[in-house]
Amino acid sequence: MITSAGNRTGEVISRTWYYLKRIVYSWDLLLAVALTVAFALVTPTQLISSVAKDISATLVSLLAIIFSVFFAALAVIIAAGDNDFVAFVAEDGTYYEIIWSYKYTLVLLFVALMTSVFLFFYAVLLDAGQIYPFQVPTGWLVVGTSFLAFYALFATMNSALDSIKHAKYRARHIVATNGPNQDRTNKEEDFCIGRADGQTDSVVCYCCRRKIAQ
Repeated sequence: MITSAGNRTGEVISRTWYYLKRIVYSWDLLLAVALTVAFALVTPTQLISSVAKDISATLVSLLAIIFSVFFAALAVIIAAGDNDFVAFVAEDGTYYEIIWSYKYTLVLLFVALMTSVFLFFYAVLLDAGQIYPFQVPTGWLVVGTSFLAFYALFATMNSALDSIKHAKYRARHIVATNGPNQDRTNKEEDFCIGRADGQTDSVVCYCCRRKIAQ
């Protein structure tokens, strides 16, 4: 029992360390940090509340649209695959990698959206003089919220690339299950023969990639 618990704990630590390295060394985080640093260099520390309100309103609108579309796309992808396809993709762990990427991106989008909403209400109340300003400068709040927004947008792009990988696995599964289709309709054969007319050498049909005799 002790050995089993120790092995399970070691697996959890190893998996956690793997995902932490994947997050830290990912291109979306590094690019978000670079853009945030550049944005911080041109953003004054004490930002006018009306400007902070406009920036946060833009972020809320953008992230709300992306979050709703991403959530719907995630539901479609999860429900689309049958048991055989899930088992096919899960053989080398790719399915779990894709699902983890989508889950992390969904949480990141939600956090960025809620932070932008908080900044918007804070800027509105601050602009109306209904609240005392925080000790943290407004410019820093805008920069921090922008970092989450940048990171969420790039992570969404990364998840979109994972969805393309998912589609490629889907195609591989269909080919592996059904095999190449060797049956050609008469219409396709006529089309291939028609493309071969007037040629002196053998021709490979652009449509079905079938070699055509002279």
